[in-house]
Amino acid sequence: MFDICVQNGSISQSVRELIMADFSRLSPSLSRDETEVQKMVIIANRRAEVANPRLVEDVRKRKLCIATGKGVVQGASYDLAAQFGIDLSPVA
Repeated sequence: MFDICVQNGSISQSVRELIMADFSRLSPSLSRDETEVQKMVIIANRRAEVANPRLVEDVRKRKLCIATGKGVVQGASYDLAAQFGIDLSPVA
């Protein structure tokens, strides 16, 4: 969400409603981590869909890299856990 605020400004109410509807369709059988990743993927895709048409795929790649922990953004490969120690581990 911080990245969205910094890169895109916000999420509109209409996009928020789509996100919440998508959340309601997530399987209750998913683990906590699977649920969190799926929620972040939903947010990434929904926010990307309303970006400037020239930037949709760039926004999507950046957001999905954050959501899944890995990806290629503007030609650079990232593994957030390996490179930066960022993952879904609970903080003590």
